[in-house]
Amino acid sequence: MCRVLEISTSGYYAWRQRPPSQRAREDARLQERIGTIHQESRGTYGTPFGDARRSFKTAVNRAGLPDIRWHDLRHTFASWLVERGADLYTVQELMGHTSLSMTRRYAHLSPGHKRAAIELIGKREAARAATYPATRSSEAKAQRRRDVSQAIVE
Repeated sequence: MCRVLEISTSGYYAWRQRPPSQRAREDARLQERIGTIHQESRGTYGTPFGDARRSFKTAVNRAGLPDIRWHDLRHTFASWLVERGADLYTVQELMGHTSLSMTRRYAHLSPGHKRAAIELIGKREAARAATYPATRSSEAKAQRRRDVSQAIVE
């Protein structure tokens, strides 16, 4: 092994036999103390909530929320980000997804959010109508687009 590492045999054995540093001794004492506390706390010290599932279920029951799962919070988080204007790539990164298709599964949009997006088209059409005088054919086209948009939302 000394030949592979290109060190002398005497140097290796001298390194192995030297006493541990002060920091190494302090780390060993701290690790031993943490292990003792962990055993005294019946294995709960060092875990943030003890049993996370039981803690979450207790909180949901106390709040009176029916049928809420931990996973539902991830869907809500992604949906709220998208509804507030975050792009899907940012949501993907925050959620830890490797593919954009997985992020799209999580980022459900509410019907109200879809309606607001379609109303943006109506605002654009109104601004265009105010700028350019409309002809009968362009008014009919605009009305058809509004009808189709309304049918999609419903």
